Amino acid sequence: MTIIRRLLDGEQLTVQGDYFRVDQARLWDRPEQRVEIGIAVGGAEAVSRFAPLGDHLIATEPSAELVSGWKDARRGAGHATSRAIGQVPICWGPDKQAAVDRAHELFRWFGGGWQVNADLPMPAGFEGASQFVRPADVGSAIACGPDLDELAEIAPALLDKLRAAAPSN
Repeated sequence: MTIIRRLLDGEQLTVQGDYFRVDQARLWDRPEQRVEIGIAVGGAEAVSRFAPLGDHLIATEPSAELVSGWKDARRGAGHATSRAIGQVPICWGPDKQAAVDRAHELFRWFGGGWQVNADLPMPAGFEGASQFVRPADVGSAIACGPDLDELAEIAPALLDKLRAAAPSN
């Protein structure tokens, strides 16, 4: 995150980290306006580590604790309040079953939840953990199909969660 921010700010840099190396990196065509970065977090440890670095919170399961923790961590780092963005999975397609099958092909790991996924380090782990997930399982967890009204029905539930999570201050 720090490297990305520094590159977007116009620096040319060389960095040797524990897991990567960047040699004389520079972005030549930077946007005129500052790029805001949203960071997906799911717990208190991620919030305390990344809220001071990112601009906005992204969550699939927003909670009052997550949002208030994000705001407190940003405030503690001297940063302004930012947005809480809810991520909603959908799979649109002209045929409902084809959309379910596509969602199963690409996102069958979704059924395990983030607690499982966070501990799977390699694609083989995801394959093994999701090998018994059926298309119907994914279709019941992810809105799929051609009906935009049906797909949009999931938005009010997320908005209700975000409103409940938003502190009144």
